[in-house]
Amino acid sequence: TEVLRNMLYAGSNTLTNLGCVVMDEVHYLADKFRGAVWEEVLIHLMESVQVISLSATVSNAEEFGEWLGEVRGQTEVIVSELRPIPLFQHVLIGNRLLDLFDAPGRINPEVLNREREMTRRASLGRNRRGRFAEPSDRLSRADIIEKLQGESLLPAITFIFSRNNCDAAVRQCLTAGLRLTNTQERSEIRSVIARNMKNLAQEDLVVLGYYEWADALERGIAAHHAGLLPAFKVTVEELFQRGLVKAVFATETLALGINMPARTVVLEKLSKWNGEGHVAISPGEYTQLTGRAGRRGIDIEGNAVILWGNELDSTSVG
Repeated sequence: TEVLRNMLYAGSNTLTNLGCVVMDEVHYLADKFRGAVWEEVLIHLMESVQVISLSATVSNAEEFGEWLGEVRGQTEVIVSELRPIPLFQHVLIGNRLLDLFDAPGRINPEVLNREREMTRRASLGRNRRGRFAEPSDRLSRADIIEKLQGESLLPAITFIFSRNNCDAAVRQCLTAGLRLTNTQERSEIRSVIARNMKNLAQEDLVVLGYYEWADALERGIAAHHAGLLPAFKVTVEELFQRGLVKAVFATETLALGINMPARTVVLEKLSKWNGEGHVAISPGEYTQLTGRAGRRGIDIEGNAVILWGNELDSTSVG
């Protein structure tokens, strides 16, 4: 979007005879940092250009369509509320995976009971500084992946809002000896790695962390974030799409414009750093992230799993 905006201001000849612009993820209009760019593009595009705006998370589509009509002229609003693959919500409390709702809009009483018990135990275990101690049965990242595997909920994407923590999660799984692939899958993974890495100089591999990265891939585990080399990122995406990588720890950039649907999406927290402080993710962001769950033509359902922590109150969910 920024590139198109710059081309418009520069009067680029490339835009001559431009007929149509598709603006995917158009809800970015509401983004604090990028929203103005999307608005500038919509306003300054030539009247002759047809604009198609797409989003899975705009709740006020009719109102938005009216605004587009004022800015761009005649606009047709098309709304579909059908999700091809149903999405089920779960919460992992300690070592128990529970359905978040037992009826539409009603929190499962078992979740609330378990939550109260965990909160009580945590309060009894306050440390000397008065902070809550984590429950002793809280699962590690490797244990969580193993539990999902046991529940037939892989492949899974775990969203962690930090590049460093995504890489740390992979290392933790390696240290725990986690392996999600069989002999044949490992052979296929090595072939894909060799094909995609053939242009990298041998002397650079150690500096790039290649060997640890390749070892994790062979085990079916990977990180995905903007800090990866393009060749690394493409390899992770290809292997995940082929079902060879079963567990990906990713930042929210994976939720946008990348074809990497999973059977399950895991959210470690319902808050993130926005550059100024830790804030709760919005309903739209939650929908965008969990929308990765459920592979059309492969899964009959998608699953979203929230990891319970002391800061989470299930009565506020919904």
